Amino acid sequence: FLPVAGHEFILYDDPVYVTENKHVLGGISGEGLRWSLTATDGGSWHPLTWWSHMLDVQLFGRSAGGHHATSALLHAASGACLFWFLSGATGALRASLFVAGLFALHPLHVESVSWVSERKDVLAGFFWMLALAAYGAYVRRPLGRRFAAVTAFSVLALMSKPMAVTLPLALLLLDFWPFGRLRRPLAAGSRAVFIEKAPLLALSAVTGFVTIQAQRSAGALESLGDVPEAFRNAMLSMRVMNAVQSYVVYLRETLWPAGLTVFYPHPAHALDLRNAVLAALALAAVTTLLGLAHRRAPQLITGWLWYLITLLPVIGFLQVGEQARADRYTYLPLIGVFIMVGWSCRRAAATRPALGRHLVAAGAAVVALLGAAAVRQVGWWRDQDTVFSHAAAVTSGNYVAYRSLGDLALSRGDFVTAERYVRLEVGVTPKAPGTYTRLARALSGQGRREEAVEAYEEAIRIDPGYVIARNNLGVLLTALGRFEEADAHLRAAARLSPRIGEIHANLGDNLAAQGRSAEAAESYRRALELNPALTHAREGLERLRAAAAGGP
Repeated sequence: FLPVAGHEFILYDDPVYVTENKHVLGGISGEGLRWSLTATDGGSWHPLTWWSHMLDVQLFGRSAGGHHATSALLHAASGACLFWFLSGATGALRASLFVAGLFALHPLHVESVSWVSERKDVLAGFFWMLALAAYGAYVRRPLGRRFAAVTAFSVLALMSKPMAVTLPLALLLLDFWPFGRLRRPLAAGSRAVFIEKAPLLALSAVTGFVTIQAQRSAGALESLGDVPEAFRNAMLSMRVMNAVQSYVVYLRETLWPAGLTVFYPHPAHALDLRNAVLAALALAAVTTLLGLAHRRAPQLITGWLWYLITLLPVIGFLQVGEQARADRYTYLPLIGVFIMVGWSCRRAAATRPALGRHLVAAGAAVVALLGAAAVRQVGWWRDQDTVFSHAAAVTSGNYVAYRSLGDLALSRGDFVTAERYVRLEVGVTPKAPGTYTRLARALSGQGRREEAVEAYEEAIRIDPGYVIARNNLGVLLTALGRFEEADAHLRAAARLSPRIGEIHANLGDNLAAQGRSAEAAESYRRALELNPALTHAREGLERLRAAAAGGP
């Protein structure tokens, strides 16, 4: 992960979390800290993550390298804490080192470390590991102050990323193995094991509720209540099918981490019911078999349930965002799978000592190969162009990649390349008005202004209330001398968003071009009332005054 110190920010969530967030860019401040306590930007409540980004700005400014390095250090610390916890709880140094190595170097974890926006993953993971270590100390000597430390680290994990809501359940699994507290008779205190988790479960419940409300208010959570009743069952079925298949896909990618990328388009109606049924049957069969073997191999059912349970918040039953799945979601859940592998090898070595040396060598080779694959995967995250070019190459119909590459080309003034990517996006999302607005910008930049007008009109046909398209079309029509049409669109945009000064300034330009100076001046003045820093409107007003005075 050392190369991340030379990587850039990417224009996909990083502006929300750092590069365009005025609260974060202010560094550590009383106002910023107060804002973070109630902020739901990004669709989640995670004040500690905001503080982490603010501290990075305080230390490194807007240099991306320092932000990336912080994430890499947190990840390394989490791997060390995981080894510390497992070796202390089990005494199995080699197996613990193998699990920590898999956690630290698996390519599926590259996204969490190499993407500044996913600071919440590595930060929550760090406090999760500290909570495990504190819990191990508490189990060895049950003192109130030690459980207070567990609670404190749990709270910090929840304040970093709400996915940590499953931490109390993970602790219960550890009570089964390796601590064995749940394998004792109830009279020996197993009831207390559940009772002591009640405060942690309550904290998780509150955090989960707050997160759902935050995601709903941010528009990130797709609610079935917002969908016509005729489609609800179909949508619920799609969510269930995608969820059960994602469990299997994550396992496949754990074994063969190829084609990993920043965004996987949701298959939606392309989901195959047969594959979903087979995946569900496979998951049920594995759970049943491991459950039957829980006395002989408790670590296997513990690891398996860890994987299933810790993935639940992000597996897709509650659909958040547009993606089918995400590599970052595996950051903590795969610890369970790694435990299954590590302790299976340890068990095999114990029953056949001659096999032990070969397993150690094989384990080292696996970790080394995964590390090499992770180095390659880290390289795909070095900048905006690279990460999304890779996404477009390894997935099909990846409209987020096309959109990002098109926007990047537009920002560089490469309108031919922008048109190519935007047309690919149109092919996947033909009903998205924003896509046609980007297409219009690409066409206009090439001088194909009549085609650009048609693209803007298509955006407005799809969404008559799309202010950006109406405003941009008004500006373009003004440039083409089609003043009456421009007037209609600009006035419609002003009615829809009356407090955007730029729209009133553009209306002023259109009126001035028609010689309607008094109306134009009024529009410019209105624009300046809304935004005194709008030089466009100020210059227009000065031109009118100069013309009225007989100046140039």
